[in-house]
Amino acid sequence: MPKKPCCLQMHNLISILVFLFGALTFLVPSGYSWGPAGLLVISLIACTYSSWYWKTLKNQEHWVIIIPFLLFFIAALSEVFLHESDIRVLDKPSRFLYLALILPLLIKFPPKPSYVWLGISIGAITAGGWGIQQTVIDNLARAQGNTQGIQFGNISILYSFLSLCGLLWLLETKSESRTLFLLMTFGIIGGVLGSILSGSRGGWLSLPLCVAIISIFFWQHINRKQLKRLFAVFVLTAVCAVSIGSDMISQRTNKAVSELAMYVESRDSTTSVGARIELWKASWLLGKEKPFTGWGTDRVGQGLGELVEMQAVNSSVLNHVHAHNDYFNLLQLQGVLGLSALLLLYFLPAAHFARQIKIQSLKSIPLSGLITCISYAVFSLTQAFLEHNSGVMVYAMLLTTFYCLGRNAATKPKQSIPDSLSIKSSE
Repeated sequence: MPKKPCCLQMHNLISILVFLFGALTFLVPSGYSWGPAGLLVISLIACTYSSWYWKTLKNQEHWVIIIPFLLFFIAALSEVFLHESDIRVLDKPSRFLYLALILPLLIKFPPKPSYVWLGISIGAITAGGWGIQQTVIDNLARAQGNTQGIQFGNISILYSFLSLCGLLWLLETKSESRTLFLLMTFGIIGGVLGSILSGSRGGWLSLPLCVAIISIFFWQHINRKQLKRLFAVFVLTAVCAVSIGSDMISQRTNKAVSELAMYVESRDSTTSVGARIELWKASWLLGKEKPFTGWGTDRVGQGLGELVEMQAVNSSVLNHVHAHNDYFNLLQLQGVLGLSALLLLYFLPAAHFARQIKIQSLKSIPLSGLITCISYAVFSLTQAFLEHNSGVMVYAMLLTTFYCLGRNAATKPKQSIPDSLSIKSSE
């Protein structure tokens, strides 16, 4: 049965807004918020006038996404009540509530997959462009785009992984779209370059893990001809990365090894690596002291000061506003509740996507969700990634998008898409 004109228009509008999320992530300041803001407005209208909205929101099938979102906010809310922390601590966690409100809309009107991949690939290409502009042309030491350098570099490499998943989606759907194939290829290269030129070493830790996951799940689904095309993409990416970013890779890697050796030998916490290790130690000690309640954002400085007076940690920890690790940071702020909420936020959806990979014929979509979860779990080891708007918005939006795409793909047969990238639905 053909879709009603109003439904088709809504599908097109939703697809464009999701496209804008990916395409504007690096292009303009807070570009990752523009598309979700439009989706939130539509969702608020829908929840007021449409009966299907609340029925969808109450559906227990969707709790695998909604519950982690809610618990992460509740953990932050507990900090406000237990420690009388400033209400601003709810700012970033509230983004997950926004996406929980958007979820029914994307389930009812799932975006076109081609628009999702198109936006992500353009975002990744933009990241590479920023990297070259700021380091090669402007002679900056590290690229950072319109945001903080570590956030920029880590999201860049995530978009590179997702562009690779998009390339695999093209192969799965047997698409002959040369336009999308080229965009995904340049997206892979651009995301890698953005990450390398940012010098964000924490994101590089996710590279072997995510490549291994993608290879394991797709090895048996790629024929020899497709394998040659992917190999050509990998070679092209490697050549670009080595020719443009080899100096940055060598410099940052050697520096990390040197700083780690300095910390081991003399407990030097003035370096980037040394400061992180000392912060992790301090956060662990604070978490052990108040495991059930944490210290709260406004009082954690007091706890750090006490540790410094006891000479348990170096005074350098007082120069930082967070622990440079989401796990330790939430443990010291909100205790086991905050840490548990974070683990659920990463690994409950990851388990869902892993199950979907096994049972769905179109595996690239749940694989993209799994890669997002795993990447963020790694990013959080060396950076308080969810202390930044870019961190929470990108994760929440990607998770919601791939969950809704996966549900839609599970009920639809695989189809190829036209090379013209027509606005007509390809689903």
